[in-house]
Amino acid sequence: MPRIRPFVSTIAAGGSVPTRQATASAFGGGPGAASASAAFGKVGDAFKRIQDNIERQEVSDVNARLYKLRADWTLHVEERARQTPPGDMSFATKIREELADTLDKMGADIQGRRAREAFEQGAARLRADISLSAAQMQAQLAAEKASLDYGVLLDASRNTLLNDPTQYDSFLKQALHDLNDPRGGFSNLDAKTRAELTRTTREEFAKSAVQGLIRLNPEFARKQLESGRFDVDLDADTKAALLRNAEVAIRAEATEQERARREAERKEQEAQEAEADGLYAKFAAGELTMKEVLDSSLPAFGDISKERFRRLIAQEVKSETPANISRQTTAHLMEAIHAPEDDPRKVRSVQELEDQFIRGRLTK
Repeated sequence: MPRIRPFVSTIAAGGSVPTRQATASAFGGGPGAASASAAFGKVGDAFKRIQDNIERQEVSDVNARLYKLRADWTLHVEERARQTPPGDMSFATKIREELADTLDKMGADIQGRRAREAFEQGAARLRADISLSAAQMQAQLAAEKASLDYGVLLDASRNTLLNDPTQYDSFLKQALHDLNDPRGGFSNLDAKTRAELTRTTREEFAKSAVQGLIRLNPEFARKQLESGRFDVDLDADTKAALLRNAEVAIRAEATEQERARREAERKEQEAQEAEADGLYAKFAAGELTMKEVLDSSLPAFGDISKERFRRLIAQEVKSETPANISRQTTAHLMEAIHAPEDDPRKVRSVQELEDQFIRGRLTK
């Protein structure tokens, strides 16, 4: 069987055959490209640092603005509270709404992510703190209104007790119940204020009741004070002052009673003198009768009395006084009438003339 011989080349290289290997420079590499890459990396880092600084500055600016806003609104809330009428229940709501508007306007200009996050966190804290402060201020305004309202109640009750002190016990019980009722209008008062108002109520009601008693019956008021009726609610100094007032009122009442008595006597005297003048006129005309004397309102006895007119009429019906005696008596009376004021013989009233007539020493 024929065999196929293998092929053997008879051509050989006459020298070394040059070969070419791939290098970094063949693909744009090499020292220049590495330098460029490093430069780009540094630029990127620089941009990152710049951006970080910008964001940090934005956060710092936001925090600074929020701190200033907090300071401004803290003062604003206090100032608004001073200008707000006591009892305004919309105070806290208005403050929250106004602050929300201010923060919305401030937040509209903030775009950076980190600055935005800082703003949202700071704004939330500011809202919470200012809302709490406004709520506390509103509670104070409510308490102030309650105190004012209670002051009106207290004054009205005191005036009532001055006019009618018999209502003292019922008024005191009702006032203390209203003040301490947990569901009442004064429930927002703090414990210290309520305790002070309780003490004031008891003291002022007691003082007003005693003052009312002094006006009505100072003697009874003094006895009530001395018995210790109001000792629980009145301190020693106040009690002593009220006792002095009662004593003054007692003396004033006695003085007034004496003045009224004297005034009544004066008016009675004037009325008697006027009536006596009418009787004297009738007596002088010879027209006075005993019946008219008895029917008069003159007292039975005295300088101007029914008895005196009876004696005048009785003397009139007697025999005529001798002329010489009447002349002597008349001369004596005229001398006594014109005598000096310090002369004990001086005649100072018509009764002395009447006495001479009644004795029969003077003609009519």
